[in-house]
Amino acid sequence: MEDYTPDGPAWVFEEATQLIQQGVVKVDHFENIYRLPKKFEGSPNWRKARGDYNVVGSGQSSLEGLKSILGHYRDNLGWTKVIFINMRSEPVIYANTFSYAPRNPHNLNENIEINVANHINYTQYTIAMGAVGNLVCWGILPVIVAIGGFYLQYTANVQKLLDLGKHVYNHYPGPCRVVEGIEYGAEKVIVLPNGLAIIGSGIKLPGRNMTWVDSSGLYLFDFTNPWQNVTKFQFSSNYDQTGLSPHGIAFYENPRTGRISLFLVNHRPDGDAIEVFDIDFANIRLIFKKAFRHPLIYNINDIAPTGENSFFATIDQYSTSEKGKYWEIFGFLKWGRIIHFDGNEAKVVWEGLNYPNGLAITRDKRHLYVAEFVGSHPVLYRIFSMKKGPIAPPSQVIKVSYDPITNREPVMNEVFSDNGMLIMGSAGAAHWKSRLLVGSVFERLVYCEINVPYSASLSISDVEKLQSVLVNVVREKVGHSSNGFVYHKDTYALVPEDRQDYEVSEPCDPKNIMSVVDAYNLVSAQFPSVEVKFLRLPVNDERVPNLEDFDRLSRYLKAEVKHDKTGVHFNCQMGKGRTTTGMVLACLVSSKIIGHKIERSPDSPTVNKEGTLENGDFSIIRNLCVALNGDQMKSEMDCVIDACDHMQNLRKCIWETKVEHDKELKRADVEAGKRRAAFWAKLGVNFIERYFYLIIFNHYCTLEVTKGHDDMFVEGFADWCGKNQSLIDILGTRSEGPLSKFNWA
Repeated sequence: MEDYTPDGPAWVFEEATQLIQQGVVKVDHFENIYRLPKKFEGSPNWRKARGDYNVVGSGQSSLEGLKSILGHYRDNLGWTKVIFINMRSEPVIYANTFSYAPRNPHNLNENIEINVANHINYTQYTIAMGAVGNLVCWGILPVIVAIGGFYLQYTANVQKLLDLGKHVYNHYPGPCRVVEGIEYGAEKVIVLPNGLAIIGSGIKLPGRNMTWVDSSGLYLFDFTNPWQNVTKFQFSSNYDQTGLSPHGIAFYENPRTGRISLFLVNHRPDGDAIEVFDIDFANIRLIFKKAFRHPLIYNINDIAPTGENSFFATIDQYSTSEKGKYWEIFGFLKWGRIIHFDGNEAKVVWEGLNYPNGLAITRDKRHLYVAEFVGSHPVLYRIFSMKKGPIAPPSQVIKVSYDPITNREPVMNEVFSDNGMLIMGSAGAAHWKSRLLVGSVFERLVYCEINVPYSASLSISDVEKLQSVLVNVVREKVGHSSNGFVYHKDTYALVPEDRQDYEVSEPCDPKNIMSVVDAYNLVSAQFPSVEVKFLRLPVNDERVPNLEDFDRLSRYLKAEVKHDKTGVHFNCQMGKGRTTTGMVLACLVSSKIIGHKIERSPDSPTVNKEGTLENGDFSIIRNLCVALNGDQMKSEMDCVIDACDHMQNLRKCIWETKVEHDKELKRADVEAGKRRAAFWAKLGVNFIERYFYLIIFNHYCTLEVTKGHDDMFVEGFADWCGKNQSLIDILGTRSEGPLSKFNWA
C-alpha cells in the first residue's frame, strides 16, 4: 500500500483501508433477494427495459449467473458486445462463486459509503510511550507507577491537544479563490438571510506582535454576486474607531419590525464591550447605537443575541493574565463559561467548559450550541507559527448535522480541508446556498463553490485498489482460520434496523477468492465470440450519481455503442435503486445519441396520475419546469423512468417515502416511530434530489444534441451545472434552500 497514491482524498482512502482491513464481509445474496420472478438462477431481479432499448439490469450475479446471462445475450438476443456497468461504490469480491462486500462491524445492516461527503477527517496519532519498567524497584513501586502513569497520560493528552503526528490533506468542495481586500484575518463570518455576509477583520490579541494598526474593521461580501470582492463598512460619526479589535459578531432580527441589529465583540484597550449597530446597506455604513459593559463581560469570544438588548456569550478563559491563560490550556483546566446578559445584569449559565468559543442559537431560540476547544484548527500547535511552508497551520471546515427532536447521534461531514497553502489557521466559516466562505484568524478569506450533489469521492482506481486489499485480507483470514471462510448474511427488510444478521462459515480455498473484475474476466473468457467490457460507476446506495459520473457514462456510451448488437447491463447489490438509475440514464443517452423519439412504452403497467404528488409534481419540480419553460423535460424523463420501473419507479418512490413516513409516526412506540420516520424522510430527500438531477440531465442532453454527434458531451454535465447555478439553486442543498426543508409538498 505504501507505493500507491490515491486519486481521491488520501485520508478517505486511508480510513476506508482501515475499515476494509478488518475483513468483515457480508454476502450480497441475502434471503429473499429475488423480488421479481426468477429469470436466471444466480442473477437476481434480472429484467430488460421496456421498448427497443438494449438495456438490462440485475443484482450482483454469481459466477453461474454470469454464465447464464452471457449465454442468453449471445444465443437469444444476438448481442456481440456486452458492457457490464457496476454501480457500486463499495469494493466487491467473489468467494465460492458468490459475491461479497465489506461491512462496518458496527453497522452490519447497511452498505458502507466510501465518499468524502460521509466522512470526517481521518486522524492517526503517533504517541511515543517511554518504558517505565526499568525504573521500578520494590520499595517505590506504587509511587513510580503512579508518577509514570500520570506522566504518560499527561504526555498523551498534550500530544493529542496539540495534534502532534497528525497529517492534513487537501479537500475542496469545488473551485476556491482568495477574496481580495482581507489581509489581516477574517476571524468571524456571518450571513444574513438575503445572502450578504459580514466579516470581522483585524483582531488584536494581547501578547501577539500585531503588524497592523489601522486595518481592523468590518467588511461586506455579497454571496449573490460572489466574484466581486469585499467592501469595508464605514462607521457613523458617533463611534470611536480607535482601539477597534473585532472578534465575535452576530445579528438579531426583530420579529415584529424586521430590523436587523449587528452585535460586535470588541476587545478595546480598556476592556471588552458588546457593541450594537444598525446597518445601512445602501451606503455600506454601520450606525452605532449602544455598548454593553459588565464585570462578566471579559475574555469574550463569541455572542448569540436573544433580543435587541440581550445575548449569550462565551468566556473562553477565566484568567486575565497571559501566564494564567497558558496554564489553563496546558493544565487542561475547564474554567471556561457561558453567560447570559439581559440588558442590565449578567449571570453565568454554564461553566466547567474547556475553552468555549464559537456559539450559535437555533432560529426558534430553543437550543444553544457551543464549540469547546475547536476553531477549525486541525493541527493546533501550528497555529502559533502562522508562516507559510512545511509548518503552516492547516484549515478545516466540518458540517455537523443534528436533529434535537430525534436526538440521534450527530453526523459530521468534512466540507473543506487545506494544508495551509491556501489559507492558514481557519477560524470560522459561513455558507449560503451552495457557496462557502472560510476565514482565518490572522490571514485571508477564501470563497468556494460547493459542487453538487457531492464533494469529490475516491476514484474508480481507488475503489479497485481497495478491492485488492480486501481480497488479500480475506485470503489471509481464511488461510489462518480453522472455521474456513466466515461471513455475514441477513434477511430482507426495507428499514435497515429490521434486518436480521447472522454469521455463516464454510470451507473455501483461498485461491477461489478474487475481485469482481477478475471474476468477470474469468467468466467472459468462456464466451470468445462476445466482446465483454467492464465499467465501474461508484454510486452510494439510494443516491444520485456524482456529476462527473453522468459525464463518464454519457461519453462512454457515445464511444462504445455503435450498433444494435451492443447491450448494456447494469448492476448493484440487489439490482434496485442504483441499477434502475443506471438503466434510466442509459436509455435516455442512447435515445439522444440515435435521435430516437422518447415516448411512453405501450406495455408499461404504470398508471400516471397527472398533477399529483404521486406523479412527482412537487413544488421543487414544478419550479424547475417553470424555469425550463414547460413540462417537456419532465415528461420525457417520466417515460424513460416508466420503461425501467420493474424494481423501483424513480418518480413514484418519492411519494412512497411519504406514505411510509406517516405510517411510522402512528406507531404506539413513539420514539421508535420517530426514529424510523427519520429514515423515510432521509430517503425522500435522496429521491427528490435524484429525480431533480435526472430532469436537469435530460435538459442538458437535449441541448447537447443540437451540437452534432462529434461535439456532443464535450462540455461535461458537471461544468454545465456550474455555469447554470440558477437552475441548481431551485433545488438547493441539504443544508440550505428547498431541499433542506423538503417535506413532500
